Amino acid sequence: GSQYYFLGRPRRFGKSLFLSTLKCFFEGKRELFKGLYIDTVDWDWQPYPVLYMDLNVEKYKDRVDLRAVVSNMLDRWEKEYGVTRTSDNVSKRFSNIIRGAYETTGKRVVILVDEYDKPLVGHLSDKDGFERFRSDLAAFYANFKSCADFIELVFITGVSRFGKLSVFSGLNN
Repeated sequence: GSQYYFLGRPRRFGKSLFLSTLKCFFEGKRELFKGLYIDTVDWDWQPYPVLYMDLNVEKYKDRVDLRAVVSNMLDRWEKEYGVTRTSDNVSKRFSNIIRGAYETTGKRVVILVDEYDKPLVGHLSDKDGFERFRSDLAAFYANFKSCADFIELVFITGVSRFGKLSVFSGLNN
């Protein structure tokens, strides 16, 4: 089954660097690991489809910002994995991409989310804004559970403990 990991650490603590390393590892870029212990481990170095979500790229003043960032990622992945866009709904698009990446490559998908909580952090004192961002993200992240058969690994970083923000209702345990 799928494995889920969450790394919560303060800003400037190497979370993004670690995710970049995981991305290269799961993409099978063995040459980057020459001379390191991991290069001696029994691992086939076959690339997995990797969906890397960097939510640290925007200030997220409003939902349009979040939707633009997410839509750009989805556009890129649809192109990369040959997935036909059948809906404007970002959650459905993400689900189709996860399934499509699995079907195209024959390998379960690795999902890496950097700063999952960035859109929320700037709206902690704005109850309505926070709730709008939270519901958008919750619908998107719900795919981690509903597409579990097609997912090898989900690794999430952020600065907030996600149980408190309720964006992963299906994964809080």
